[in-house]
Amino acid sequence: MKAGKTQKVAAKSAGVSVKTLRRYLKENTTVKRKGRKVIIIDRRPVMMLILSLDNPNPYWVPVHKKAASKISHHWNAINRFIKTNKVSHLKPYKDRGVFDANRKYHPWETRPNILRKLDSIGELSFVDIYRDKAN
Repeated sequence: MKAGKTQKVAAKSAGVSVKTLRRYLKENTTVKRKGRKVIIIDRRPVMMLILSLDNPNPYWVPVHKKAASKISHHWNAINRFIKTNKVSHLKPYKDRGVFDANRKYHPWETRPNILRKLDSIGELSFVDIYRDKAN
């Protein structure tokens, strides 16, 4: 449907009935009309890798889009810290965290020694982490 197809064509290409597709859209998306165009906003949670004080290793949690953006910013701050060794990159995240899709709070990991340790043992190798997730 995002490509401009009708519900009937989209349902047929997905191998479901039109009724099933409508129910799925109602449960998982927000559908808005802008003139003749249909804008579909996906509300489903996405799985993101997080580094929290609760767990010494990165782990996957389901989060909504806004929280996913915050997690990405945290990872960028960790990367900048690892590259420059400036703790100032981590300060905006100290004593803060993010809620996952199940409303569980995950405080950010900002301790420099822990981050250096995780980096030295390869726990922060994003290429390896995402390769494992893709497989």
